[in-house]
Amino acid sequence: RDAEFSYNGKISVFKNVSFSIERGDVFCILGPNGTGKSTLIKCMNSLLKLKSGSISLKNKNIYSMKETEIAKIIAYIPQSDKSIFAFSVFDIVLMGRTPHLSLTSVPGKNDYKIAEEALKGLGILHLKNKTYTELSGGERQLVLMARAISQQPEILLLDEPTSHLDFGNQIRTLEVIKKLSKTGLSVVM
Repeated sequence: RDAEFSYNGKISVFKNVSFSIERGDVFCILGPNGTGKSTLIKCMNSLLKLKSGSISLKNKNIYSMKETEIAKIIAYIPQSDKSIFAFSVFDIVLMGRTPHLSLTSVPGKNDYKIAEEALKGLGILHLKNKTYTELSGGERQLVLMARAISQQPEILLLDEPTSHLDFGNQIRTLEVIKKLSKTGLSVVM
């Protein structure tokens, strides 16, 4: 509500931004480069703090919530992923379960099952044991979607989910987004 953001405290990147999102909505933020779309998404995930206005999540100010509390509700896929660690695809997807684990616990059988179901649901179970850094851009995007799904969020924030993808993978990604929204997941992109 009435969101305003500034990196330097003087010049606003955006201001007077208000909207609400309901369960299963697909909400697209459109505009030219440099107008603050990515910045707004980062504010919605509490990675950046608004200059003024508010962001409410389940009637609570997002900035008063703990990171793990937010992560149980919101999953975020950034515009680009620069992972350099040679994790398996399954390990990347299993990382989506982190908000549901305590600091000293390890993933259990249910976490493994949820991660595998996320891979299966996106039709990429065959990539399970491949090294993430060796995948194509389209495959990486689907793995990040599977990680977000395994997080079991209510809201999915996607920062330019089809950038750097070929036409076929752009369509496939948009079809996945449509499918996810039909399950009740709210998507902001």
